[in-house]
Amino acid sequence: MYKGGSAMATAQRGGTLGSVPEASTTRWAARLGLVGIIGPVFYVVAIAAIHFLRPNDIVLYGNTISAYSVGAYGSISMAAFVALGLGGLALSAGLSRAVMPSRALRVGSVLIGVFGAGWILAGIFRFGTDAASLEQAIKGENPTISEAIHGLGAFGGIFCLIVGMIVLSRAFARDERWRSFWPLSLTLGLATLILFVFGLFVLNSPSVVPCCPTGSAAWWGAVEFRVFVGAFVLWLLLASIRLRAVAKYSAPA
Repeated sequence: MYKGGSAMATAQRGGTLGSVPEASTTRWAARLGLVGIIGPVFYVVAIAAIHFLRPNDIVLYGNTISAYSVGAYGSISMAAFVALGLGGLALSAGLSRAVMPSRALRVGSVLIGVFGAGWILAGIFRFGTDAASLEQAIKGENPTISEAIHGLGAFGGIFCLIVGMIVLSRAFARDERWRSFWPLSLTLGLATLILFVFGLFVLNSPSVVPCCPTGSAAWWGAVEFRVFVGAFVLWLLLASIRLRAVAKYSAPA
């Protein structure tokens, strides 16, 4: 009698017993997609704001965006890192609920989750202890525990994210709901990889960029690194938007 009443009550709420877990899953995927959207948006706004608040830092520190975590308004940079990390974790959890299961999905989702955890750590642990320590930190001299955790979390997370972007493109290609997104996902993944290699091995090597003014390498490096960051942040944002759209479309009426 009790089981029958429970089944009837479930049916009256607009679904069968089997549809309830599915409805819950899609609702959670939509919520996680929203968190995944907020993270990158907050990161972009916060980092853009701190560039205006500390305009001379681009000359002093070039492509070391992490330097903004130390000194005036450093809490804005720290919050930006944590927000993007939380967005990555939310996207990782949401994808497992809204993409057809596969090995590529499992591996890719874990890699995105590792990125999220790494950037949360990078936000909690600053790049240096104070403003005086930044020059030593940039040169890699006398690294502190905080700096080591920050660097490992940030760059280790980025490496995982790049691989995850490319791996997940394969999972997206196998799911009809995501199939139109996989070419863009793969393009951004490969572009991020190329920018990473170019910035690491090309722009950081010469003191002068050929055919450019003396001392211009720091400027080119600063611009290139921000384009690089923009590429993977854009992927996180677009993937989260697609996740929310897929979850809402898949939700039972």
